[in-house]
Amino acid sequence: MTSPQRIRTVAGQRRHTTTAPTAETTPGSPATALPLREIGNAGVGTFWQDLADEQVPELQWPLSIGVYDRMLKDAQVLSVYQAITGPVMAASWRLDPNGARDEVVQLVADDVNLPIKGTDAQPDRPRTRDRFSWAQHLEWALLKVAYGHMPFEQVARIDENGMARLRKLAPRWPKTLTAINTAPDGGLVSIEQQPLMGALSGVGVPPIPVSRLVMYSHRRQADWRGQSMFRAMYKHWLLKDGALRGWSQMLDRNGMGIPFYEGAPGEADLSAGRKMASDLRAGNRAGGAFPNKGAMRLVGVTGTLPDHDKFVRYQDELIAKAGLAHLLNLGQAAGTGSWALGTTFFDVLIMSLDRLAGSVADVGTQHVVEDIVDWNWGPEERAPRIVVDTVGKTGAALASALKVLIDAGAIRNDPALEAYVRERLDLPAAAPRQPFNSEQEDA
Repeated sequence: MTSPQRIRTVAGQRRHTTTAPTAETTPGSPATALPLREIGNAGVGTFWQDLADEQVPELQWPLSIGVYDRMLKDAQVLSVYQAITGPVMAASWRLDPNGARDEVVQLVADDVNLPIKGTDAQPDRPRTRDRFSWAQHLEWALLKVAYGHMPFEQVARIDENGMARLRKLAPRWPKTLTAINTAPDGGLVSIEQQPLMGALSGVGVPPIPVSRLVMYSHRRQADWRGQSMFRAMYKHWLLKDGALRGWSQMLDRNGMGIPFYEGAPGEADLSAGRKMASDLRAGNRAGGAFPNKGAMRLVGVTGTLPDHDKFVRYQDELIAKAGLAHLLNLGQAAGTGSWALGTTFFDVLIMSLDRLAGSVADVGTQHVVEDIVDWNWGPEERAPRIVVDTVGKTGAALASALKVLIDAGAIRNDPALEAYVRERLDLPAAAPRQPFNSEQEDA
């Protein structure tokens, strides 16, 4: 049976017919056909597109991983990286029950080694051997900022009660990857690694499917390789590296001047004087002798040498600016702006760090927490989620704000508020209140 036809007139256009959706093809017969399948594609994963996206040969993946690894050993780049990732690691990470059953929340909290949000006292954690550490995982996951991506492989175990438990998230270092396979719609399919003993070993490494992966990508659009924060720093790091090499050569060649021997009139053989100039050294017993009207001079540079220090500092500032860490320098030195302006701009950095922490929490919730729940209770079970406090929120600021609000009568000091304050300031749980005893009072 053919689909019914209807006539539609569009203003300014010729009349044409459209096929009305039917109950057989679209449940409920909606006015517009449901977009159940994609027509276009994400347009990633082609060799020619890789060349178009990155025009610097050594920054084309996977060669870029080695470059970013070298950059991470630069003092300024490392300082910016630590300024970005340090506050995220120091923030308070917790497991929000999110309406999940207590049994589910407790098992997930034990597996990911995170405290449960809203509880006063946390139970003692078991021994850490052969158990997952969220702190270590977070440190490795934040390497996505440097390399653009950081994959992990899930490894589970079965406990004595027959429950599937998370044993570890094994890092699959970016420098070991040979391929990141994606579907036409941009979804991740698998990753491939180089053999442990090298390509000549003849032992292949099977692809790791997406069902076993936890993939962190930094600033990902459609490409799971992401974009490294170091990409914007690369030009300035390269210029600074060359300037430092030239600066070192300048100091080596011109630091004390170049010795020149001036022979006496009629002295044809200057080999002895040349050797003396080459062997010239300072010391307690250093000295020399010259023929009449001969001389030894230390010749310095004539003119003005280039100011390498200013150039290197300028490149360092641009490296910091690429990571927003330059906002921390405002008001610290002449010409860097006022501290009041720096305090205002500091909020911009905090928002950037919050987004970074939130991206890690989202991936951890979707591909770690929810997978643990799926292993044991299925996809219909409600799952908790990983949350992180605002990065940079200090206890002093919280205490000051609470005092103002309580004094103004805006909020009351109730047990829920006390529990929250103790949790935020890492204070011990409140001791149970002792019942009033009149005999003790009289004594």
